[in-house]
Amino acid sequence: MNDLKEISGVISLSTVETTRGEARKLLKLCEKNKESQSALAGCCIILLAAALDQSTSTILKDKAMNQVNAENDIFEETESGKLSKESLRTRFLSLPFILSEGKYDINRNSQYTKLIHDLISLRNQLAHVEELPLTIPNSKVKIAFNQNGETSNISCPVPQNPWTNITFKKAEKIQEAVDIYFKEVSGDFINGGKDDGEIISLIKV
Repeated sequence: MNDLKEISGVISLSTVETTRGEARKLLKLCEKNKESQSALAGCCIILLAAALDQSTSTILKDKAMNQVNAENDIFEETESGKLSKESLRTRFLSLPFILSEGKYDINRNSQYTKLIHDLISLRNQLAHVEELPLTIPNSKVKIAFNQNGETSNISCPVPQNPWTNITFKKAEKIQEAVDIYFKEVSGDFINGGKDDGEIISLIKV
């Protein structure tokens, strides 16, 4: 009988590609369905943001757990562990630097970086539609009275609903930016010794 060897390590599995795939399906539907295009584009935005959130969180937790396993550190005290609990925007900006161990950083001036900022902001607007009440008197509220001094008409602005304002082109550009981000934070790019990408840049010393 062979002696059983103790195996220790970290196994990390993710379904992020499934999430990204569903976003691609929605974008195709969005392109064909003119009547519901804005709502479908909004759903695509939600899925792309979910994929970005899912991926950055999983990658950071995996890195932290490997450090815990190798060095007997405490998860919450590792840099990756701490960052995994931060906001999506913070994780998105910090991930290239963490994964490359300080060799690469996010290019904050990149058009694709700005599109992912738009993605996160749109996700927040879609998931948390904010409609503030108006107090009277207010320059935005017009009140008309009849001859008896009774209110006959009230005119005020209707809140903008973000679900009706997202275009297919905007969702398409954001998907392109997310695809580039996923490609450039992968090990193949960072470990390949490449210079600047579309979103991440080599830190010049």
